[in-house]
Amino acid sequence: MTHHSDRIVFVDDDPHVLQALELLLLSRKNTWEIHYLTSAQAALRLMDDQHVDVLVTDMMMPIMDGTTLLSHVVKNHPEIFRVVMSASQDRTRTLQNLDLIHQYLPKPCNGQALIHAVTRACELRKLVTNNELKRQIARIHTLPCRPESYQQLRVLLTRQPYQHAAISQVIRRDPGMSSKLLQWVNSNFFGINQRVTQVHQAVNLLGPELLYDVVEKFNAFNEPSALSPSQIEYNKLSDHSSRVAAFAKAIMVGQEHTDSQAAESAYTAGLLHDVGKLVMVEHFGIRYTQLMQKSQVAGMELRELEISELGVSHAQVGAYLLGLWGLPDSIIDAVANHDQPPMPTQDGMTIQAAVYLANMMDQNEEGPRQFPTNQVIDPDLLLNHLKMNTMDYLDKTLCLAA
Repeated sequence: MTHHSDRIVFVDDDPHVLQALELLLLSRKNTWEIHYLTSAQAALRLMDDQHVDVLVTDMMMPIMDGTTLLSHVVKNHPEIFRVVMSASQDRTRTLQNLDLIHQYLPKPCNGQALIHAVTRACELRKLVTNNELKRQIARIHTLPCRPESYQQLRVLLTRQPYQHAAISQVIRRDPGMSSKLLQWVNSNFFGINQRVTQVHQAVNLLGPELLYDVVEKFNAFNEPSALSPSQIEYNKLSDHSSRVAAFAKAIMVGQEHTDSQAAESAYTAGLLHDVGKLVMVEHFGIRYTQLMQKSQVAGMELRELEISELGVSHAQVGAYLLGLWGLPDSIIDAVANHDQPPMPTQDGMTIQAAVYLANMMDQNEEGPRQFPTNQVIDPDLLLNHLKMNTMDYLDKTLCLAA
């Protein structure tokens, strides 16, 4: 068989399903190397023998079911992108296994949704080329959250009536909580036929009972421990991310022909733009903290240091993680490119441009002592995008972003 860079494995004990998939993916046979297997055991043998990029499996299979297969993959091949395509209606069982799954597709599956999921997975894998780093990222089920935010959320979930607005406010100010909630609501398991980019929308769609189950029964958010050095670093990054989120929404609010959904999506992208740093701090520890300090003290661009010493930037890592978690493309693209100047477009302000500008604004607000080499915001760029003096504009619009 001709070798292709992307190897996809489908596993289903029903040969008719595999035949239908083969017909559906006929046009992809020259771009993907596709294997159609009728047992989980055959899939494990293949993965032990060759690298696999994407696994798409049914859950209900004889001898070895999907849960067992996925558990083996997480343990031995965590870098593989894992998609479940199943008709199982057992919500509790599937919820308990969601941490084994990167994306869930109901069966019968929409062909375009399947092709998009696999194509996006293959594209994302090119963001991070280091296989060991891919394995580390793929093992992440949750990001840290603020202890006080976690406790506030648990208290609110016990109160009647359901306090949708208060719950949304707690979650939307915490990058760790927001990213995980959006992962769950975009998993397709809940039958939501839309891409959700806003926390308040996710909270509303899940409803009180399911949100309670997600938090209390299925540990969507791990209870934070005492303030370790990594937790303290997280709190600083979280504060910065919250400010960038507010700036990004403020920028979008004042644009002509911008609706509230685009503004809220910009807020979410701003909140999540630095999740790659959370991964770096959590998994590289003091080495990454020293890298950030070196960037500030020595006057060097953090992105250049990251690529030079680690082979990947925090923007790429963050986009890769959020891509694994199935967040919408608009959020992933903004996170992946938040540290690079946006290219001029005819479409007006984009979410990526808003997050880039918001990040630059907050770093400049922090001052040259904290960010000695941070590029000064180009006033022409700001005038072009914001159409008025930046600080006067923000004074008037930040209140709208709160």
